[in-house]
Amino acid sequence: MMEKIQKFGGAMFTPVLLFAFAGVVIGLGTLFTTGVIFGPMAAEGAMGYGVWNVVLQGGWTVFNQLPLLFAVALPIGLAKKHNARCCMEVLVGYLTFNYFVATMLSQWGGFFGVDYSLETGNTSGLAMIANIKTLDMGMIGALAISGVIT
Repeated sequence: MMEKIQKFGGAMFTPVLLFAFAGVVIGLGTLFTTGVIFGPMAAEGAMGYGVWNVVLQGGWTVFNQLPLLFAVALPIGLAKKHNARCCMEVLVGYLTFNYFVATMLSQWGGFFGVDYSLETGNTSGLAMIANIKTLDMGMIGALAISGVIT
């Protein structure tokens, strides 16, 4: 049993390795787009601001797509054979699941007590996953779908 738990922990550690690099990129992007520190060079419309804002938005990729990364990381660590194929299957399955949920909420959101017209985030219970407006299930939803498919 301990071996299985360790294997699961190792699979979950894979996307965590990306946090350090993404955090540094976000830190630098935030630093160089802060007008208090860099003055006119960091003012909106300045070339320096534009370049560092591109870097900053790219740095948010890991954190904005976290459930997707964890869903794909689970088969990397748990699949005994053909883990690359398992990752592709989980990716397609997870995206398909989110499209199903998004369509159900857009048609019958009121029945489920979800106002699909609200913006994502805050208290709406909605999130953007791979540019799909869907129910915010966080890591649990990603790991559940990944575990079922794997």
